[in-house]
Amino acid sequence: LPLLLGVPVEISLCYAAFNVFVGTLTHANLNLNCGPFNYVLSTPCVHRWHHSPHAVETDTNYGETTLVWDHLFGTFFYPADRRPHRNVGLGPNVRMSRNLWHQIVDPMLPRGHCAPDDKLMRYLPVGEAGPERVAAPPPQVSAIPRNG
Repeated sequence: LPLLLGVPVEISLCYAAFNVFVGTLTHANLNLNCGPFNYVLSTPCVHRWHHSPHAVETDTNYGETTLVWDHLFGTFFYPADRRPHRNVGLGPNVRMSRNLWHQIVDPMLPRGHCAPDDKLMRYLPVGEAGPERVAAPPPQVSAIPRNG
C-alpha cells in the first residue's frame, strides 16, 4: 500500500522491517518494561491488555506498531496501578483447537471454532497477574525491645 501512495521503496522496506520487529516483540509475551515507549509504540506490556479475557480490556490497544490511532479514538488502555492478567486470549467459551491448522482455518468456516474435548485448548483460570508478575510483599520487621 505505501508504494501505491508514492512512498519510496527504501522507506517502505524500512517501515516493513520495523513493523515485523515490533509485531513479533509485541506478541512475544515478555515482561519488558519499555518506559515512555509504552505510550507511543505497541509494546508487550500495553498490547497484552488487548488479549485480556475481559471485553472492556480486550476492546483496546488495536495498534500493531504505534498507538497513535488508539489515542485518537480513545481505545488506549494502560492502567499504571495494576498488571495485565496472566490468562490471555478468547477464554473457555470459544472451543479453540490446539491444532494450528484448525486455529487458522476454523474461523473462516461457517461452524467456527468447534474443537472436540480431546483437542480443546487449555486455558488458565481467570485471575489477576501471575505470581511471577506480582511484587513480593515487604518483609515483616518486628520491633526489637530495647533495654533502658
